[in-house]
This record gives sequence, structure tokens and C-alpha cells, in this order.
Amino acid sequence: MSDTITHTTIQCTEAQMLALWKQILHLDDVRRDCTVERDDGIDLDTLLTTRIRQWYHHLLLTGPLEWLPVDNVAAETTVATDSSGCVTATLPSRAVRPVAMRLDGWQRAATEFHKPGSREAALQASPLLRGGCCNPVAVAMGDGTVKLYSAPQGTSQASLAEARCVAWAADGSYRLATAALSTIGQWDDGI
Repeated sequence: MSDTITHTTIQCTEAQMLALWKQILHLDDVRRDCTVERDDGIDLDTLLTTRIRQWYHHLLLTGPLEWLPVDNVAAETTVATDSSGCVTATLPSRAVRPVAMRLDGWQRAATEFHKPGSREAALQASPLLRGGCCNPVAVAMGDGTVKLYSAPQGTSQASLAEARCVAWAADGSYRLATAALSTIGQWDDGI
């Protein structure tokens, strides 16, 4: 499952996360001795659930790795190798950002993910300058694919040994370090 979270962690269903947010934002229902009904108010649960999903997705995109679940999604990733040795890895939809990718035969994983228009990405056009088994290069294309340079010499179809990514849980739960809960207040804009 996850092998990166080192702080105290929690794993919550969406209903549990909603209750936690209500508690943190002081919106939980503490009075039980009366009944109040309104039909012109906001649907707080729906509003908060949307905010929770936005907050968590932003956390997965930008948060410190020690707060987040990092899963090896190699078995869920498809790879295609072209004739020049460039490998295109298509990550599963639950993968939010790559952390480390390694092809079978590489001496180390690529842990830096360059943008398509970067200098490093442009160098990959040259067979003499592109990355290889000793110094691999990864270019995150922004569409759920990562270009990996290059497949080991003589490999017609490369395979992934590792594809570690910050990812949504396969069961839809929220997994995070409790330290990340301190960022919830940044998402509270007067709810």
C-alpha cells in the first residue's frame, strides 16, 4: 500500500472526513435537545464535501511527501516503447503526481520530472544526449503520461520495475498525516 507517510497517519472514509472537518471548523452539531428545521439554508454537507475533495486534491498535488500516501502503481501503469527507445508510461487515473519511476534494467530511478518545454526535455530528442540506464530522465507530459528515457539497449518492450506516485487510495478513502489537517483552515473562507 503506502510506504512514505512517516508521521501519525489517519485513513478516513468520506463521511468520517466530513465529520472531522465539521469538528475542526466548529460546525459539528453539539445540541441534541431540540429540533430546528429550515428549508432555505445551504446544504452544508454537500458544500463541505466539495471543499474536502478540492482541499485533498490540492494537498496531493502540492503537499510535502511525508504527509502523503505514495503507492507503487507499476502494475496499474501501461507502457509503450517506440523504436528510438523512448518509453511512454500511462499512469492510472488515481495517480496524482509521480515521485520515482524506474524501468527494469535501469541502475536507479528517475526522481525529477521535467516539463515538456524544458531544456532537459529538449535534450531527449538527441540519441547522444538523452538519458539512459545510468542517468535516466523523466518528462511529465501533464496528461497522465510520463516519457522515460531511455529503454535499456536491445529492449523492444520495456517494463516498469517501479512507478511510485502520490495517489488517491484505490478504495476512495482519504490517507494523510495528521499534520496535514493544519491546512484545513486555509480552505475555510467563511463557511
